[in-house]
Amino acid sequence: MAAEDKGLPVRELCNLDDPEEMFLWALLGLDDVNGAQVMVSFDHLRTISKRIFEVGGRLVADPVIKYRPPIAAPLTPFDGHGSWVSVDEPDPERDPLSETLAQMKPHVLKAVVDRTREEHPEWWD
Repeated sequence: MAAEDKGLPVRELCNLDDPEEMFLWALLGLDDVNGAQVMVSFDHLRTISKRIFEVGGRLVADPVIKYRPPIAAPLTPFDGHGSWVSVDEPDPERDPLSETLAQMKPHVLKAVVDRTREEHPEWWD
């Protein structure tokens, strides 16, 4: 099973012995990419990872930064943008409600709010 089939291919999900996954996790959330975790398909990122391996790239030290996906889970790898932080920085607590809301399309979320206001006006005092 490919790392990206298990979720966003962060380091913990990648097979670091597989050239196609060795650097896959490092290609998430590049600094010059705004609003997305990746700008190309995972197939293309796997090709880049393999090329880095083929030209001599190897993991020789533990990372000093880690990728933190957006707190609210995105619908696709092309939504949202995480950040690179120190490996020593603790991860924030998960917020299941934010994660659920983030997966809803804006028009669906608006419809839920509208329906809730109609059916439960007492909640909006």
